[in-house]
Amino acid sequence: MGLFAKLRRSSAAGLLRLYGFAGAVVLFAGFVLYANWILGRLEDRSRAFVEPLARLYSYLPVIDDKETSDRVAQAIRGVSSGSGLRFIIVDSQGEAALARGIDEELQRQLDAGKPLNDRQQERLENAMEQMRRRSKNRVSIEYPPDYQQRRIIGRLYYGDVDVDLLSDIPLAVADVDGNPVGWRIYGEWETPATNPEGLPKARAFMRGAKRFNRVDDLQINPRLEQGVFYYELPPLRALEWMPYIQTFLALLFALGAVPLYRRVRLQEQAAVWAGLAKEGAHQLGSPISSLMGWIDLADEGGAEDSNLDIHAEMRRDVERLRQVAARFSEIGNEPRLRPVDAIEAARSSASYFRERLPQLGGEIDILERYESVPQVRANETLLRWVIDNLVRNAADAVVNRPDQTQKGEIEVSAAYEFRSKCVIIMVTDNGDGVARSDRRRIFEPGFTTKAGGWGIGLALARRIVEGPFEGSIALVKTGSSGSTFRVELPAVENAGGDSTSTTP
Repeated sequence: MGLFAKLRRSSAAGLLRLYGFAGAVVLFAGFVLYANWILGRLEDRSRAFVEPLARLYSYLPVIDDKETSDRVAQAIRGVSSGSGLRFIIVDSQGEAALARGIDEELQRQLDAGKPLNDRQQERLENAMEQMRRRSKNRVSIEYPPDYQQRRIIGRLYYGDVDVDLLSDIPLAVADVDGNPVGWRIYGEWETPATNPEGLPKARAFMRGAKRFNRVDDLQINPRLEQGVFYYELPPLRALEWMPYIQTFLALLFALGAVPLYRRVRLQEQAAVWAGLAKEGAHQLGSPISSLMGWIDLADEGGAEDSNLDIHAEMRRDVERLRQVAARFSEIGNEPRLRPVDAIEAARSSASYFRERLPQLGGEIDILERYESVPQVRANETLLRWVIDNLVRNAADAVVNRPDQTQKGEIEVSAAYEFRSKCVIIMVTDNGDGVARSDRRRIFEPGFTTKAGGWGIGLALARRIVEGPFEGSIALVKTGSSGSTFRVELPAVENAGGDSTSTTP
């Protein structure tokens, strides 16, 4: 193997390792960014939920209906504890007025207005500092500095009356124990002192009003001050760990796949080397068998009777052996590329197989259609090998087709495509085509549909064309009427020259 080939393979291995490392970094970064995006969306949704909750919590002490206020407070406490919400209400001086979710003892001390000990004060300050760092997690509110200032001082009972007679609505006022302290049922305002005989009538009125839910609390609401509601929701640790877990699982999967990939590669290489050995035996066998035939013919004196130039034919077979040896010497080395006449390579391959087609059986014609094309940058020996493989496969397809009544034809053509600036070599046959299930696998090493085949020809052809030649090879058409393979090679210069030539 040449030094350049070694350097190229070493560079490819380094690029593969770099690609794997960069892929892992990009994968991890993508997982982290996506997880952070999800966390941001969840925080936005939580903020939309917490801010109204904060204002509702500050309104609780001034809700006129104490029973409703207590029920709402209970519901809010359930939501706060269930979601893990922690909050601190800070007054205009920056002092904590109320805290929830920090510490039970601390909360009771603040609610009772008692001083905090050093440990509680430090914990409160740390919690406040942590919440202040999240500038978005704050809501300006009005709050009662003393949540215990709310007092129910009595109840108001009222009767049913038309709107037009609102000034005459029956009323009764009772203390917190339900004792009437004044009433106006019909006539003037009365009290137990002015009309003690009216107490039974007042109590009856109060019972009737309560039955129809016509009673309201009389309360003293606490004063409100400006403050700030700082809050914090517990982080979603599972979501924060998700990128690391995903990356670990991806790397674990990749590490598990590496031995399997290596095994597949080793099997593929084994198939390639086995195929190369068989291909070498096959390619060497044809000219060697021909040479043996010429020697036998010469020994029998048949050359003089047939007017054949045995020495010229033997020289051709020896040249074929030299070409086979040259082809195999290129395997594993960086091929030497130079401008090559693609038409000459195609014509040489067509000429060689035309003389040997009768040995395959059947009547087969090889047609050649060449336009004027520029040279391509390639290795002449390997390019002929590629075309030989395509022509040999075409001949096998024609010989093995079910319908032998039709004359077999193989067409080798070359043309220049101005749009892509490439020389296009086409090999077409009128065989039975490639089965649909086999079309994706025909270029895989070791895959063959021929009895005794080795599945190496098309695989090597693809590696040669798409590797050092930087071109492409593909099965562009196949069916019951035949198949067409297309080889596309970058041209060295623009096409020019004479008009189209056709060689039968």
